[in-house]
Amino acid sequence: MNEVEIRAWVESTSTLITPKMPLDSGEMDHIAKCLHHIDRWYHEDYPIGNFLTAVVQNNFCEASVRADDTNRKVFYLYTLFLHNHIPSGYAIKARPQKTHTESKVLEQLKVLAELEKILPSVVAVFNIPEVADHLPFGLKDQIAEYAFSNKANRLVSILEGK
Repeated sequence: MNEVEIRAWVESTSTLITPKMPLDSGEMDHIAKCLHHIDRWYHEDYPIGNFLTAVVQNNFCEASVRADDTNRKVFYLYTLFLHNHIPSGYAIKARPQKTHTESKVLEQLKVLAELEKILPSVVAVFNIPEVADHLPFGLKDQIAEYAFSNKANRLVSILEGK
């Protein structure tokens, strides 16, 4: 939808949902512009601000805090617009992205999980007397403890939501 079509939709819909709180022309223009930004965000990856991000993430509390006086009046209008004019996959697109640090930690945990798969074999090699005799004090015990702890696999599963 273009901004003119959205403005017409806002005008016709707002009179139905806010009959006791009519919106003036400026407010309708403002709301139409915000809704147009949501449409562009979905279809064109247009950047949106904190309020609209909270709206598309279905975060009512954050959206309430971030809304200006005009938008506080019309939360239901945003709900109708998202439901009727933006494809339902918007919620997936709106999920917060992992930060670079979170991504690196997750990647490191995946590497650790892969290492855990081979560590029992490594521990078996360390149990060979010729190898074990040359290990620094306590290293063999630390490796054996880590190899069977399975902590990294559990952390990866939690972080990936499994």
